Order: sequence, then C-alpha cells, then structure tokens
Amino acid sequence: AKRAEPAKVATLRDELKAVDIQIGKLKPKENGKDSISQMNQQDAAIVQALMTKKGDLEKMISDAMKAASGAGQPVSGNRKGS
Repeated sequence: AKRAEPAKVATLRDELKAVDIQIGKLKPKENGKDSISQMNQQDAAIVQALMTKKGDLEKMISDAMKAASGAGQPVSGNRKGS
C-alpha cells in the first residue's frame, strides 16, 4: 500500500502548482513555444524569481519525502557492541 504523503509535502505541492500557474500566465507564447525574449524587463524578473522559487519548492519536497521515507527505519551504521 502507498504511504500517505506528509502534510508538509502536500502543502508544498499545492504551492508548487500555484507557482507553475503564475509562471504560465506571465510567459508569452509564440507559435506554441515560450518566448521570454518578448517579455518586458519587469515580467522577466518576476518569472525568474518564480522559477527560483519553484526550484526551491521542488528541493523542499524532495527533502521532505526523503526524511519521511527514512523516518520509520532503524539507523544502521558501524556501531561496535560493548
């Protein structure tokens, strides 16, 4: 059975979707392709900031998923018995 996502991950995924929507609204399309070169400077700066935020959110989701997957597992290492 698939484990439920931690609430933090679900929240981050929702925020990531919102950022993707904002980026999609700002980036102009020309012949079905993105055309950042036609954006004004302010919009380009906003898109760049959103892309950075998107990358940060993706890393946070990855880190949270890694932490959740290892949370219930015993720690293994080079322990010496006494």
